[in-house]
Amino acid sequence: MAEEKKEPVKIKCPCCGELTLTQPVDVKSVVLDEYMAAIIAGVPFSHTYGLHNGAVKITVESINREQSVLMSNVIKRLELYKKSGGPNSDYIDELCGVIRLYFGVTSIEMYRDKQLTKSYTPSEVMRSQAELLAKAFSTGDLSTISETIATAIKECLSEEALSPLHDAAVRTIVVTHSDVYNILMQAGFDENFWEGIELA
Repeated sequence: MAEEKKEPVKIKCPCCGELTLTQPVDVKSVVLDEYMAAIIAGVPFSHTYGLHNGAVKITVESINREQSVLMSNVIKRLELYKKSGGPNSDYIDELCGVIRLYFGVTSIEMYRDKQLTKSYTPSEVMRSQAELLAKAFSTGDLSTISETIATAIKECLSEEALSPLHDAAVRTIVVTHSDVYNILMQAGFDENFWEGIELA
């Protein structure tokens, strides 16, 4: 009986979005060095992505478990608040959207003639407001919750927090970062991992 040939498993390329990368991926770049340095140091993996020929630089960080729990819990509580029809309920979807999108965007920098002209730190705003919201929700006091939500809407939806860059551009970068992170994790399952493991 002829040995069955297995087709290589293809995964999505974070750059073009097509199924062009073959598993296991052989990653050889500065991104892998950054990823390994983050693992060794015990810090979240982050990478800076350039747009418009380097005029815009966006740094995205993979959020840790504690931050992920905080974000998820706050968003769930905000969604429950919206159902109750409290003050500012019309802005809750937008608030939840920017918290999700910008929670890991540590910096957005604007350059002109290679000189930094303006910088933003969206994740700092999102995380600090999420912590304040979590504290407010823990009190159970509707007045405190409503006031804190009003402040979060003002702070999180402002251009000073998010930058004038369109959300669609930031979303593309965040999705790309997530794809790159997954590829880097999968790259660890290389020939060394499978050596000595026999699969029938």
